[in-house]
Amino acid sequence: MHLPETLETVETCCKDLTLQTAKVAMSCSAADLFTHGCPRKYLLQNRLGIQSAKQALQKGKTVGTFTHALLAHGYTQPQQDAEEQVHEKTVKPLAEERSQLAKADKLGTYDGDAALIDEAWNLSKVMANYFWKAHPLDRDKLTVMYVETTLVAPLLNGYPVAIIDLVLADEERKVAWVSDHKTSTSKPAAMVGGLSWALQSYIYPSLVEAALAEDGKEDYTVPGMIYNLLQKPTIRFCKKDKDFEAYCERVAGEYEKKDYKPMESIPIPSQAWIDNLSGVQSKVYNTIIAGNLPLHLDDSKQIGRTFNFFYCDSNNCRGKYDDRLCPYLPFCNTHPDAWAQLLGDGPFVQKFDRPVPTENSESVKILTTTTQTGDANDPDKDGHPNIITP
Repeated sequence: MHLPETLETVETCCKDLTLQTAKVAMSCSAADLFTHGCPRKYLLQNRLGIQSAKQALQKGKTVGTFTHALLAHGYTQPQQDAEEQVHEKTVKPLAEERSQLAKADKLGTYDGDAALIDEAWNLSKVMANYFWKAHPLDRDKLTVMYVETTLVAPLLNGYPVAIIDLVLADEERKVAWVSDHKTSTSKPAAMVGGLSWALQSYIYPSLVEAALAEDGKEDYTVPGMIYNLLQKPTIRFCKKDKDFEAYCERVAGEYEKKDYKPMESIPIPSQAWIDNLSGVQSKVYNTIIAGNLPLHLDDSKQIGRTFNFFYCDSNNCRGKYDDRLCPYLPFCNTHPDAWAQLLGDGPFVQKFDRPVPTENSESVKILTTTTQTGDANDPDKDGHPNIITP
């Protein structure tokens, strides 16, 4: 064993490893993470796309993904067709991704996810099935629009993005509500607590109103959000169930025993509580800057400035409720020179979930204008203030 003669010797050990960076879209979850969570985690997760391979396969996250897709497509086509479409476009690719991670030995001894995809898919189907029965859509009065559509509003060289589950429009009254689905093990009453103050409740209606205007529906108003809150069942599909229908009946029986509704559809008007518009705008703009700021991870003279901007909030190193360590702690405790090595050897993958959309497509709509239909200081006026236009 001997000491390296120069620093270049150390650097050549990692010359075949590269750490990609990307400018990223400003989503509501990213804004919450950067402004109220941990800026360092935002740097690692959003700008560098680093994910724990195990974390990416968590059942809760997977159930949420599948349920979102099922509910969105179930409003526009028969239930069986929706299930077939979601299985082909969402479930199978995720199963293949898991297989590739296992082959790359990124999962280590983590074998608890062997049946995760099938279990999550069954949970998602039974949740969607129960929700559709509890909250059927009045197709004679409502029109479904913008199903799983990404709305992009170029602003300040950044890209505020709203990933819309669907929009429900009353063409006779010229009113549209943004519908968003939330899944959790918590009761709906616990889930709804912070939604009226969520950044999503400000931004989504504004962007949808702009999209409607560009589609020739300038006279439509978007009063707010309808949040579909679904509590996950605690029982699994197992051998005691004769078939999937029997499992659905067993879950329905569990739901019916509760002294509260496990699935709620709750409207939250945007205008009801907007009292700090400048604060919301500041949150949006700061996250846009964070998503486009040049990173100098390979410049020893500039790296300190980058680290000061994306500082580590030690209050978030452990979970608020379960006391689990942050999965990015190994990176926080390591110099950026070794991050590529850590990514290559550790149980991590680099994956950019939300690259900046640049072209219109079936699922992406790039906005060119925004609208102003409300007055933040006058709650009696219809509509809501447009927080996107500076």
